[in-house]
Amino acid sequence: MRKINNQRIVRGKILQFLHISYPYPAMEETLLYSFSEVGMLPDEVKRSLQYLVDKGYVEKEEKNLVEVRNQKVALYKLTPTGVELMDGLIEDKAVLLGE
Repeated sequence: MRKINNQRIVRGKILQFLHISYPYPAMEETLLYSFSEVGMLPDEVKRSLQYLVDKGYVEKEEKNLVEVRNQKVALYKLTPTGVELMDGLIEDKAVLLGE
């Protein structure tokens, strides 16, 4: 049961991060680094990102960025549905906000 609660927290934190940067995307590498600084494992963050993409709260786009060593990077951005979740207009019990 504790694992599920932890994933709920991670999902909420990711949404809060992306809400601050909205309408601009964040690189996956930036998200992984930021959350590792507070003790979250990369696998936890990636699993939570995938959940948020699957639910339609976040969109993922892969791009070749010349500025980043001309390599493909994953970018994550809050969707309008994600904004509604952050604004409290919809609810998802699998996401813990405000912690």
